[in-house]
Amino acid sequence: MPKKQKGQNAFFYFMLEWRQREEKSGRKFASLRDVQADPRCSDEWKGLSPQQKKVYETMAKQCKPGGMDKKTNVGESLSLVQMEQRKETEFLENMQLYINTTINGSLKNNNLSSTKFYFIHFNWFYITEDKEKRHAPAEYAVGEFTLENGIQRYHHKLVHIKPELGYTWEAIETSRTSHKIPYELPQGERNFYDMYMDLLKFLEPAKINGKYPPFFTGKKLSQGVSSLFDQLTATADHENTFLVYSIESLFAKLHNVALAHRNVDENDDPLLHGMLDAVGESEFSKDKFAFETNIECDYHKNLDGTSQYCSLSVIRQWAYTMCDYCCEPLDIKRRPGINCPHPKIDDDLTTSLLNMSLNTTVHDSDYEGLRLGSMTGVTEEHRLKVSERTHKEEQGRRKDPKPLHIIDHSKVKEHQTSASTSTTYERPLRPPNTKSFAVAAASGKQGDIPDFGDMNFPSIGGRGVMLKKKPNISKQPVGRGYGGY
Repeated sequence: MPKKQKGQNAFFYFMLEWRQREEKSGRKFASLRDVQADPRCSDEWKGLSPQQKKVYETMAKQCKPGGMDKKTNVGESLSLVQMEQRKETEFLENMQLYINTTINGSLKNNNLSSTKFYFIHFNWFYITEDKEKRHAPAEYAVGEFTLENGIQRYHHKLVHIKPELGYTWEAIETSRTSHKIPYELPQGERNFYDMYMDLLKFLEPAKINGKYPPFFTGKKLSQGVSSLFDQLTATADHENTFLVYSIESLFAKLHNVALAHRNVDENDDPLLHGMLDAVGESEFSKDKFAFETNIECDYHKNLDGTSQYCSLSVIRQWAYTMCDYCCEPLDIKRRPGINCPHPKIDDDLTTSLLNMSLNTTVHDSDYEGLRLGSMTGVTEEHRLKVSERTHKEEQGRRKDPKPLHIIDHSKVKEHQTSASTSTTYERPLRPPNTKSFAVAAASGKQGDIPDFGDMNFPSIGGRGVMLKKKPNISKQPVGRGYGGY
């Protein structure tokens, strides 16, 4: 009689989860025995609270023989899938709790304008097709953001990597169509451990109770940023404890607070009906400030058409978008080049021209600043004066005869003055460079004119020219009786 099958205990399912989490950081385990022998796994299990262990105990109970365990259509354990969904829900709740607590606390203390948030953008070369879905890093930038100062401090890195076997073409194509960073960039960083240490040094002033602040990035970039942190922490043999939150959710909360500060009625503004997350995602994808000058890194500044892909440029664009929606309602001063872009050079002139009408009277005092000449030397004042002529005045100006003076420089008398004498002479005509045959014939020097005949006249050449044929001299056939042997 076969033995009765035993079910797995709660620690077994905890080991499965712990193994999956550690393998994302770069570690490998041959079997669950290696996981069970790892002291860190046992210590973490012992440190769980009874409520946290209850999740794994419920899974063990459902997965016992004859229990309620079910499979999905792809063969995955339904209990494991549900556990992942619970984790995702818990993560989103913690993110909203952090954002609400931070912003509401800043409002209470009247320091929302100086509250710091950390933005991160990440470019990669390729994504592996294995279970880990690793993103090969090309560039990343972390910025310290406040509403009053925009991006105050930033940490930016270009990465030098050697593509894995089978991913070289994908790395080249990704670089060509986006950030234009070669995968073996000479000035790129090669040591991931040094990159990790530099990142921690940048974040050191922001630590609170021994914990680093969360990072905010776009929803489409969150998986890539998490993969970057997994690779950096794995080189230092540390656990990835960095939190990556949605910048769209941060925008939604800040915009909501700004509208509330402006006393906007919720019924009159459709943005407040649970739509701010979608609005933030739409605004960050518009690339409204993508072509602002001097916001990209030094590498992309020298490449045309790449500033919108630069990681440093993107986090500054995010900062401008945040301030564009929130600074004015919150009575925060806009400062060009700091929390808003520099104004265009022709903004004042464009505004004045748009406000002008056909009945506007132009005074000389209005153009005190427009008296600069153009490249042709014509001032704006003269251009306006000429354009104000009536039709009658213009026709009269055209009919007014003016004498036309023609100067013959061959008859202009030039004065040559020396210390002793002063003579006046006429400038002689310049002799020709070549002597024509007609002049030679007129002078009677026939020897200078070549005597061309039918035999020595040079041929012009080309199609249709009949050259003189040579006399046809027939040859006698060679053979017997004609000199042949």
